[in-house]
Parts: sequence; C-alpha cells; structure tokens
Amino acid sequence: MADHKKSYDLKNNARKMFFSQNRTVTENDCEIQLQKYFPFIDSISVWGGEKNTPPIYGSVFCCVKPKGRSLLTVDEKDFIISKLEQLNIITITPRILDPEYIFITLNVSVVYNSIFLNISQPEISSMIKKEIDNYTKENLLKFNRSFQTTSIQNLVNEINPYFMGTTVSLKMYQKKDIKIGVSNYYKIDFNNEIQQKTLETTRFSYIDQFGVERNNCYFFETDEIIEEEEVDSQFSAIAEKKPSKYNVDIRFGSSLTVRKGAGIINYTNGILELEGFKPTKLSNSTTSEMTFVVGTEKYKLNPKKEQIFSIMTEDIEVDSIPNDDELSASSFEKASLFET
Repeated sequence: MADHKKSYDLKNNARKMFFSQNRTVTENDCEIQLQKYFPFIDSISVWGGEKNTPPIYGSVFCCVKPKGRSLLTVDEKDFIISKLEQLNIITITPRILDPEYIFITLNVSVVYNSIFLNISQPEISSMIKKEIDNYTKENLLKFNRSFQTTSIQNLVNEINPYFMGTTVSLKMYQKKDIKIGVSNYYKIDFNNEIQQKTLETTRFSYIDQFGVERNNCYFFETDEIIEEEEVDSQFSAIAEKKPSKYNVDIRFGSSLTVRKGAGIINYTNGILELEGFKPTKLSNSTTSEMTFVVGTEKYKLNPKKEQIFSIMTEDIEVDSIPNDDELSASSFEKASLFET
C-alpha cells in the first residue's frame, strides 16, 4: 500500500512538473521546484504575498523545514533563493522563512490493572513516551498537521490491553529570541484559544519608572478589558459581547507593578503582543531565548500556514494509576470507567 502511494505521488508530481515546464509560476509550481532541486527539504508551505499578513505583493513566501533539523542554514536559504530566481519567468521575489514551532506539553494519566499487568510505573511511563515520540514523528513535525488529544488517548489505550482508561491535559509554548536592552515589538501567536490567567514565561529583569532595575519580573494578566468583540450566539439571533483582549502588566514580587500595559493578550485568537518590551536580562542568562507557556482547553489544535506542532520527550509527563480490582478488568467496566 505504501509503495503504491509512493508510486502515485511520483507520477502525480511528474505530471505537475510537465505542466509547469520547470518554471515557478504558481504556489504549487514553487513547491514542486523546491522538492525537485532540494532533497534535504522535509516539508514546505508556500503562499503568495497577497495572502500574507500584512500583504506583500510581488512576493512568494516559502516556509521550509529541512530533514532531521529544525531550521535551514543561511547558505541553504541563499541557495534556494538563487535557484528560484533562476527559474522564474515572471517578476516575483522569493522569500524563505523559518518554521514557527509550537511545542505541546502533555500530562497523561493512565489507569492500569495492577493485578494482570505486573510491570513498574517507570516502565509504563517509558513505553507511553516511546509511542508518543513515534506519533510525533509520523503525524506532526510538518506543515498543515493538526493535533487532537483524542489521538493520544486512543494511542495510549491501545498500547496494552490492561490499560483501563486515559486522560490527557496539555499546554502550549513557544520560544522567542529577545533583544536584550533593546525596546522591541513581539507577537506570540498560538493560533488557538487559550485559557485566561495561564500565561507563564521565562523570568526577566526590567527597569521601572523610577530607573530601578527589578529582578525576577513576570507578566501579569489583568482584568482590564481592552476590547470586546461581537460573537453570534447559537441560542439567539442577537449577537452578544464577549471579552476578547486584556492588558498585560509587568510585575515583580507578589503584586508590585513595574510597567502597566506592557502588552495585550487575546484569549480567543491565542495571541500575545508586547509593545516596547526591553528587558535588561533573562533569568536564563546563558541565552536570549524566552519561553512563553499558555494553557488551553481545546481538544483540537490547528496551526497557521507557517506553523509546525511538536512534542518533545521531556515535555511528556506520565501519571500511571494502579487499580487492583479484578472485576474492573472486564470489557464492560473498562468501557464504563471513564464514561462522560
């Protein structure tokens, strides 16, 4: 079946190549050329400048993930641009972008029958992490791949017949390179609805309004509504007001404010924007990379065209719960244990 699919893909790409005549005219043409000339490419997402945010006409954007790595080198990007410019028959400026990774942390709780399954909890944790690693390699790490918690639940339940039920909770995080000591704008876009009051980040130092440097600062989600948006109610023909955006302050200690209105968080769209953010240092002083973590109650997560989902082994936490009731091993009780 896999060989048949591979053969079909090759024939289909060959047919497309014939019609494009080795020229990059459309988004699909650009993708085909990239796959043809650069075998080190693992996944590609291509869109025209008119579809970009903001629109940049006369350009084509190519977001590229290489095989076995997260990012292309500068030389590889230059090489790709040079080849695309050589192949163009119309004036289009190619732009090569790095993927934007959204990392998912999982908390997996599995109930198992400890009478019939005589293995240690670390062994259970290890086998679950191994299966999730395989799932990540096969189903994520590419553009346009969604994530569903039910997929993980089903995966874990099928590992062993004595696994009696699984629950999964998750968080998302992104890493951003921060320019230390430079006032800058940052946009952290999770593209999915996030829970209020769940924002956590790398701690940092910041200078307050009196010129005093405060250490161990953090972002604080306020209750101050910046904007409300109208949302159609499924129970009424009248649109209702739903709070959408809130102010984010910088604080240190338990409640001392260093800077008010440092950013805006949109829970509906999952976007955090920081305006004029100028930390003097990060708590992890060995790097300028800052981690932004949020919670979500969504069971399905969808990426933007330039985003890729990933699950790291170290971001999987397994809680194995023994159950020593012999009767609960029956298929009926297995099914009813986690009924909702």
